[in-house]
Amino acid sequence: MKPKSLKKYKKALLWIFGSVGLISVLLSGIIYTSVKISNSLYQDKLISGQNQPLAPVNRLIGFQTLAKFRIEGLDFELKKKIYSSTVESVELVNRSAVLVDDSVLENHDGELTSVQSDPQVPAPVKILAKEQTGHTSDFVSGYSDDNKYYQSPYYYNDRVYMPILDSPTIYLKNERTSSDIGLNNYQGWIAVGHARVNSRVSVFNYRATDELLAKFNNLPDRLIFTMSIDLYQANPAMINETLKEYSPDFVILSNADSQTMKQLVFPSSVKKLTIKSNILDRFDFSLVNSEIQELELYTPNLTEYNPLALNPKTHLIFDADYSTRFLSINLYGAQLTNQQALAALEDVFVHRYYERALQGSFVDGYISSLVLSDTGITSLNNLVIKNINPNYDSYIMSVKYHSNDSGQIELLKTTAW
Repeated sequence: MKPKSLKKYKKALLWIFGSVGLISVLLSGIIYTSVKISNSLYQDKLISGQNQPLAPVNRLIGFQTLAKFRIEGLDFELKKKIYSSTVESVELVNRSAVLVDDSVLENHDGELTSVQSDPQVPAPVKILAKEQTGHTSDFVSGYSDDNKYYQSPYYYNDRVYMPILDSPTIYLKNERTSSDIGLNNYQGWIAVGHARVNSRVSVFNYRATDELLAKFNNLPDRLIFTMSIDLYQANPAMINETLKEYSPDFVILSNADSQTMKQLVFPSSVKKLTIKSNILDRFDFSLVNSEIQELELYTPNLTEYNPLALNPKTHLIFDADYSTRFLSINLYGAQLTNQQALAALEDVFVHRYYERALQGSFVDGYISSLVLSDTGITSLNNLVIKNINPNYDSYIMSVKYHSNDSGQIELLKTTAW
């Protein structure tokens, strides 16, 4: 072979081997990234208050999406970090996702999601309470295939003022049946001494039975003075005068609307409030200055929760037959500082995580819509969301500002840490 031909042959071999090597590297990269978990690269957050950014630490991170949120058209996700390692590449990717094999997932009640239990007459299932409060025992549910809608270890009614006995007619314990709700019956209590104040207001007492006293020996009150009020076309000023004069322990309101609720003043004697109304559709009234310990809402059209409306000591009671799950959080344009905004969202995602009404469509879930319009909120940094599954990490909400306007939120997301 001539020297020139040999030289060309060597060049061809080098080109072929070089191409094969490059293809191998590319295939390795494709194989490495073609796994069930799509990993993303995230840059560590800048320390608040620093003018100069820290040197980025590039990491390959895999996330499992737990819940998605939408605030004023901006999407962000609550994620569980399931993989993390340092990488050489400086390329940063903005989004990550995880492919989940539903056939092997288990829900929090220990049942395979792909398995449907017999819908005929399921046997009662005992479910240990996630947290014991002294007011709530373990749960017993006869509908194990529907626990995602009803009771689970991640949801309980903390009846701190007026505990009840378990209903003998339903599997769901620590709750009331639809007939009990309609008739204002509470298992373990007897209504006595009925009297009418006027055409809108009646009063009576709930007296604890011996059976209830045997189970709960530290009741705040054994005789609960109760006032039932029909608010249809009522004069709020006159209702307030009646409330002040009689100072009831428990108030039951019918036909309430938000305009009337804004004008009512509940005396410090009121420890329990029940609202029954098909016309109440806004939570823009406040009970924060009240001493209400238990709040029952049988309001099918009230699907927005206002974390600014309640005293932290107020417990939301949920009865599956009539209570409504909140689907969104609405601050109704309240002008808040960033710290106040964080406190409002912590009320939902931290302090009230055990209350079924604030767990969205499924037990152990999250409300998936937040309305912060006209609130002046510009940052949600450092809001730690406590996940109620102890096997998960904690999470933090972070914010990305618009490149041309540092006061405008462009993206909200959550980062596991």
